Amino acid sequence: MSYQPHPTFRYARRIKHIKPRFYGGERWLRFRGRRVKVRVDPSGRALTVVQAPPDIMQELTQLKKVRVVDGRLAVEKPRAPVTPTASPAQPSPTQTLPPPPQPAPPPATTPEPAPSEPFQAPEPTPEPQPEPVEQQKPQKPVAEVYPAKPPPLTRKEIEATRRAPVPNKGRIPAPYIRWNFVEKRYYPPEPGSVTYMDYPSPDAKKGVLPELYHAFAMNRKYVTEGKDPVSIMLHGPAGTGKSIAVEKFAEMAGLPYYYIPAEPAAMTSEQLLGRKEIESTPEGGYRTVWHDGTIVQAARTGGILHIDEFSLMDPEVTARLHELFDSKRRLSLEGLSGELVRAHPDLFVVISLNPAELGIEGVKRLSSPIRRRFRGIYMDYPPLHHEMEVIKKQLGFKDTELNPPSTTSGVATGKYGKEITQFMRILNDVRAKQSELAYVPTSSEAVDFGRELKTGTDFETAIHRTLLGKYVGDDRLKINESIKAHVPTWRGE
Repeated sequence: MSYQPHPTFRYARRIKHIKPRFYGGERWLRFRGRRVKVRVDPSGRALTVVQAPPDIMQELTQLKKVRVVDGRLAVEKPRAPVTPTASPAQPSPTQTLPPPPQPAPPPATTPEPAPSEPFQAPEPTPEPQPEPVEQQKPQKPVAEVYPAKPPPLTRKEIEATRRAPVPNKGRIPAPYIRWNFVEKRYYPPEPGSVTYMDYPSPDAKKGVLPELYHAFAMNRKYVTEGKDPVSIMLHGPAGTGKSIAVEKFAEMAGLPYYYIPAEPAAMTSEQLLGRKEIESTPEGGYRTVWHDGTIVQAARTGGILHIDEFSLMDPEVTARLHELFDSKRRLSLEGLSGELVRAHPDLFVVISLNPAELGIEGVKRLSSPIRRRFRGIYMDYPPLHHEMEVIKKQLGFKDTELNPPSTTSGVATGKYGKEITQFMRILNDVRAKQSELAYVPTSSEAVDFGRELKTGTDFETAIHRTLLGKYVGDDRLKINESIKAHVPTWRGE
């Protein structure tokens, strides 16, 4: 890295816009809307820029003088030089004036010469004229605009947040969430709009939702006491309901839900942290407007920040999140807007991902510093009888159509009970081969299969439409093997 000197500006008098108590110390100012740290000489007649974004530091190094005005650095405009006006010379009193000019004598008359043809000089060749250059109108300076930000919580508000109770279910009281700064797209889902049936697992004895309520309560308590926050990592095979569980928690808790999907367009630094955009003004000029990214908005207002497939995130963004996930609870935007964002005490972070240990293609292993900052809950596929309950609820089956068993080994009763039981056992067998397959079926295939049966499709056609038709080559042969193991009458292909 090349060395970049710290620009120093000297003044004939003391800097009157900086209070004497800052002489010999440091303070923050703004230059072109960006934060810069300056050190003031004890005499108050010199100022050195010690910290600034690289582009701002480079620009300040090239300036000869700046002024301090209202907490910011302003460029000192050079004054135009004064050109003395030339006046006509006056004669001195002792100077002798020259005599006035005498009229010339008339010329002597001479005989006129014989007329001759007049001499014609050759016409000069005109020189090519340069094409007129269209003068561009001077552009107005670009101003930087930063939208209004929610004010940080006071100590009294933080203490009140710490004392606010967190129930085991239902809405969570959050009196200091900055709702007036939350965009509508981040509002919690409408009550009853998310269908999720919780179930116990080895890491969540009472289910995932009670674990999320408990983690939120601990996060609020520890953060308001200045300790490390409690963040949750939901990991497991694809299709086990990780994302839908967090969305259901946001619906029940009634908190802002900042969801970052596992899409390349949503995982960029501009979308997550923020970006600057140049906009035209009515006066004909331009201005640069800063727009907060999703993570920055969540940190300012509080709420649930859910990052899906965290391992796919841009490494540049991940490096900035370390301090947000520990006791510092801050997010540095150095090199972007130059701001240091302090996180709201009710910011609750949940990430979901498919573990790299399962051998899924394209999935990266989480780094140790990130894994150390999260509590993990492993979510495997739900039990067979639980998935049947999901099918029954989503498709509106009556007990005479589908009555799930009480245990995994049982058989469902009703009009479609036998066929759905066979299909669910086929799915469990296929999922056991997930490391060998390009795609692992989820509960969506089970719901689609039940829907086909409900519309009158026969068993074999429904399997082709919802499961077998998604595979080719060796994967298709493996699916056929799983079907034959549970359906002896299966004819195959």
